[in-house]
Amino acid sequence: MKNRIYKYIFYEFIRNFIITLFAFAAVIWTIQAVNFLDLVTEDGHAFRIYLLYSFLTISKVLTKLIPFTFLIASIITILKLQRDNELIVLWTSGLNKISIANLIFRISILMTFVQLLMATTVNPTTLNYARTLLKNSELQFVPSLLKIKQFNDTLKGLTVFVENKKVDGMYENIFIKDDTKIEKNQPFNENNKNNTTESSTIYAKSGFFTNIDGLPFLVLKNGSIQKEKNNGKINTLGFDQTQINLSLYQTKTITWPKIQESNTIFLICLDLLSSLVFLIYFGIPTLK
Repeated sequence: MKNRIYKYIFYEFIRNFIITLFAFAAVIWTIQAVNFLDLVTEDGHAFRIYLLYSFLTISKVLTKLIPFTFLIASIITILKLQRDNELIVLWTSGLNKISIANLIFRISILMTFVQLLMATTVNPTTLNYARTLLKNSELQFVPSLLKIKQFNDTLKGLTVFVENKKVDGMYENIFIKDDTKIEKNQPFNENNKNNTTESSTIYAKSGFFTNIDGLPFLVLKNGSIQKEKNNGKINTLGFDQTQINLSLYQTKTITWPKIQESNTIFLICLDLLSSLVFLIYFGIPTLK
């Protein structure tokens, strides 16, 4: 008899817990997903990457809501039992109140275990994968990187200013400050000492975006390029048309995993290793 009562209360709690958890999670995730729109509008990532990244952050939202949802679900379950006079039936049938308290305590232990599992295993895996998506994604919404009459430095080492944009998509009076280290159209490699360190300033009367072999290019017309060498000399080169391969540049989106996105076992090993190094370097303290 008691087992059936416990199962009934447990199922009622789980139902209220799941409904409350996903109701709050849906609201919070929607607000959070709106904030993530900067990945598309500011950083130029694909809309598919934005959806996947937003979806993978749900586990973090669920984990933070578990304690609060447990409290709400417990109150709702007790109020429902009281409203339907089911608690009176339980008391008159001889069921001890301590037994109900112990049931709620065991459920709390279960919820704690679920939250620890989410925080130590599920969250680092999903969040790290989400960060990997940003790291490996390519620029898609390149036109969103240029804002009229604003200095835009979304791309690392590249600052762009555009005075006007026509209806046909043509940009006018484009100023570009390029501080990246690129040689022969190859991405800069910090380990490669042969990369140049010159800074370039580009001006073009007009320009537009296009895709060549699936890669985004900025085509510039009627302008000049000024390059500052390491010795301070400036070389000026005029052009009728040139193009910049934007796929060689990276956005300023954080791609290195954060602490909460790192594997728990890795963090524990790192903490033990740092403690060991500290003891070896400073010596093991002894009591006098």
